[in-house]
Amino acid sequence: MAGPAWISKVSRLLGAFHNPKQVTRGFTGGVQTVTLIPGDGIGPEISAAVMKIFDAAKAL
Repeated sequence: MAGPAWISKVSRLLGAFHNPKQVTRGFTGGVQTVTLIPGDGIGPEISAAVMKIFDAAKAL
């Protein structure tokens, strides 16, 4: 069972190089205006579902 042992050691070694700096995104705090363009595939279904979600969120 040497396999799991080396995986654990490599994981610990790589974890030492991990930079825990939190990433923030500038666009998450404001209102975003978007344009929905009709098309084929699942786009119309997802667009309709997203619009329902945002309409429901406004009602809260």
